Amino acid sequence: MRLDDFWRLKLVRPTEQDLLRQCKLLLRKQKFEELAANGDSLNALKYLQTELAELIDHRDPQQTKEV
Repeated sequence: MRLDDFWRLKLVRPTEQDLLRQCKLLLRKQKFEELAANGDSLNALKYLQTELAELIDHRDPQQTKEV
């Protein structure tokens, strides 16, 4: 017996702008982690507030929590 097993999958191709933003975010996150790991916490915090924060979508709770 089959009940409620109908579903639909919709794939959306990201825009070039979204891909570029995601790549920048990954690179800047890596640099932040390297700064923090090297014990340079003051510069890491400054980098987080200036360079990394501008790429975060603050309306997306998952992205905000991730960083």
